Amino acid sequence: MSLWNYLVIPFGYIMRFCYSLFNSYGVALFLYAIITRVLLLPLSIKQQKTQLNMVRLKPYQDELMKKYGGNKQRYQQELMNLYQREGYSPMSSCLPTFIQLPIIMLIYTIVRRPLTYLAGFSLTEIWTKMQPYIEKFPDVFKGVTAENFNRYELQLFTHLSSDGVIDINSKFLGIFDLALKPSEFLKDGNFMLILIPILAGVTAWLTGYVSQKLSPTMATDPSSAGSMKMMNIVMPLISVWISYTYTSALGLYWIASNIVAIGQTFLLNKLYSPKKVLAEVEDKMRKEKEAEKEKRRLAAERRALSNNKNSKKKRAVNAQNAARLKAAEAQKTEDTEEKTGE
Repeated sequence: MSLWNYLVIPFGYIMRFCYSLFNSYGVALFLYAIITRVLLLPLSIKQQKTQLNMVRLKPYQDELMKKYGGNKQRYQQELMNLYQREGYSPMSSCLPTFIQLPIIMLIYTIVRRPLTYLAGFSLTEIWTKMQPYIEKFPDVFKGVTAENFNRYELQLFTHLSSDGVIDINSKFLGIFDLALKPSEFLKDGNFMLILIPILAGVTAWLTGYVSQKLSPTMATDPSSAGSMKMMNIVMPLISVWISYTYTSALGLYWIASNIVAIGQTFLLNKLYSPKKVLAEVEDKMRKEKEAEKEKRRLAAERRALSNNKNSKKKRAVNAQNAARLKAAEAQKTEDTEEKTGE
């Protein structure tokens, strides 16, 4: 057994526990989404705090852009100096995301392999149960081999559930059969299934929209506005496509995960508010500018006072010199008159 399989096992137990509480696959997926989001909460908090550091630097970065915007090399140099002075590393914002990626892949593995981690079948049992369906549905199981058959669990789950071979309540709200694919809603006659990929796309878009609106750096930074706009288009489309082509269970989990993510975003922004931090930084910068302005005013007054004193002293010296000159001239005149009298 590979290391990956050992890592997946705890998440499999979580999914089985969620199903055992309500005997409903749909409710289990919602609980699973909540629990896994809670497990990832420390990383999300770390990411939120990193975003606050970015927010604190945003006004200073804007000042540098105004000052050195025409000189990109100087701007980058001053920006790196700012990061170094404040002890901020741009790569620190990527670390929590990188750590979450393998965990998210583990979570999706559980959802994509319900026969292993929900029904509790061994690989041998899955391969055995798959044999008649490989012959019956060659297009569905095209390319399946003894080495890769576990990739076709969702397809087998659909047929085993339809034939009543597995005892898993795949109904959700009485109208969604999570073992079926939305792409086959016309053939199956379950027209409500088409709502799942639509809701997956809508909730994916809302997740990005809420995150962008609550983050002042994303909302005001023109350099990232284009990429964020593109992400808000691409991610919902990917959600729709995956939810449409795979079983409804995967789409429902995506919906549940997006809803929980939106709630988590509101909670984290309440606890660690970027807008509040930005307002504090802008107020601090305003006070610093006012203090600098007052400092310059006082310096100007001191220079003016010094110049005034120098002017008075100079006038006094000039007056003294004029008096001495006048006295010398008077003395000279007096001496001349005495000589003339003699």
